[in-house]
Amino acid sequence: MKKSVIVPFFILLLQHSYGQKRENILLNAYQTNSTTKANQFFTNWNLESKQLIARFNSSTNDTAINIHNIFQSFYDSIGSRESETKDIAKYFLIPDTITYQFIDTLIKEQFFDGSFLFTAQGSLNYLPENKIYTLHSFYPQLNPGLAKTLSITKSYNDLLSNFLGHKKNYDYYKEKYPNASLKTITLITKSQKESRKRREFLSKYLHLQYEDYEASWQFYSVPFISKIIFDKDFKTALIDYQSKEIGGLAYFKKISGNWHLIELKGMIIID
Repeated sequence: MKKSVIVPFFILLLQHSYGQKRENILLNAYQTNSTTKANQFFTNWNLESKQLIARFNSSTNDTAINIHNIFQSFYDSIGSRESETKDIAKYFLIPDTITYQFIDTLIKEQFFDGSFLFTAQGSLNYLPENKIYTLHSFYPQLNPGLAKTLSITKSYNDLLSNFLGHKKNYDYYKEKYPNASLKTITLITKSQKESRKRREFLSKYLHLQYEDYEASWQFYSVPFISKIIFDKDFKTALIDYQSKEIGGLAYFKKISGNWHLIELKGMIIID
């Protein structure tokens, strides 16, 4: 009985210690502006991601397989032509969750030519009555010709968030707290300057995309898939994606067991 309690405790202790080591390596790389230490941090992360990818690729779940295959087809068809996925940075960030929906029959014209809705958070909501699903522990393999993949697990999301610091928008804070002391405002200003310097450091290595209007950091690289909509038989699908300057829809059909891009439509301007 004692062993069953002690062993998990030491496992958790080792995991916590390893997490602290990763944070220390990144922070030390930044403070010393060391390319060698930064490469060590990102190489270790990439190796961890490869292990997660290998386990995910062994999945036999039909939905997960279709999501993985169309995800790969999207980047083979679109991502490899996007300048922001090549030559700018060494690594490409992919969140470890992806959302998807189902519709009985997917008619392309209803999405390409019809109206669409926005949620309260500002994202597109084409099927407000249909349930939105989330695939967790999503670790897809990108084309080797693209930048090396880094999976944004919760631990790495927290690590990067802590490294960049608590996110506060100066103008928003000043408006919300008009009577804030000069000392408080000065601290926020210093924090934002330091945060910008750390973002610049990370941008040497990452395709780092962040959203200023979010209360917390959102880590992903572009082009980024926001949502996938499948018909119930996995014969057609629609991808809602964001690129560096525009967003849009990508319509796919499954032909001879493989997903093929049929048509693109740009719809949203992203500031």
